[in-house]
Amino acid sequence: MSSPPNATRRAFLSGDLLTRAGRQAARRLEQPWGPRPPWLAAIVRGGACVDCDQPCREACKPALIHFHPEEHAQAGTPYLRFDDTGCNFCGDCVNACPETVRVPAGKPRLGLARVDQGRCLPWRQVICINCKGRCPEDAIVWDERSRPAVSVDRCNGCGACVGACPPGALSVEAIL
Repeated sequence: MSSPPNATRRAFLSGDLLTRAGRQAARRLEQPWGPRPPWLAAIVRGGACVDCDQPCREACKPALIHFHPEEHAQAGTPYLRFDDTGCNFCGDCVNACPETVRVPAGKPRLGLARVDQGRCLPWRQVICINCKGRCPEDAIVWDERSRPAVSVDRCNGCGACVGACPPGALSVEAIL
């Protein structure tokens, strides 16, 4: 069983936490809304992004970088939102960051893609191959019934698959 959300007094007194939707909304304000931008995890954890002018947002050509709103537990910190495309690890966010960022060799692991089988068309016996071939790491694998799954060993959480999925069955979970 998961732990109860961190209840504010106002949410408790208004009864918002008594409903499933209210509890889900409270949890959504505690969990990151997406993975952190590449190579910036240590800076985000250290709190340097909170009072920053956010030049990484402007530097990101695919416009993947967004910031948690002030009512969120991680207010002011960046996350990646994969609406149309994934992260290509270009490093423009790092170059724009006013903090000193150590960039190790290779691509970092941003998160892990996840298939929601209840929303995925092939898992509901409907032909769909939109995500096939979208992953640059070949992390989307297909079973004998042509249903997709994510290879944990190959996935780096770049999000290239997310925008390709018509019903939104693919997402990237952040690594904390």
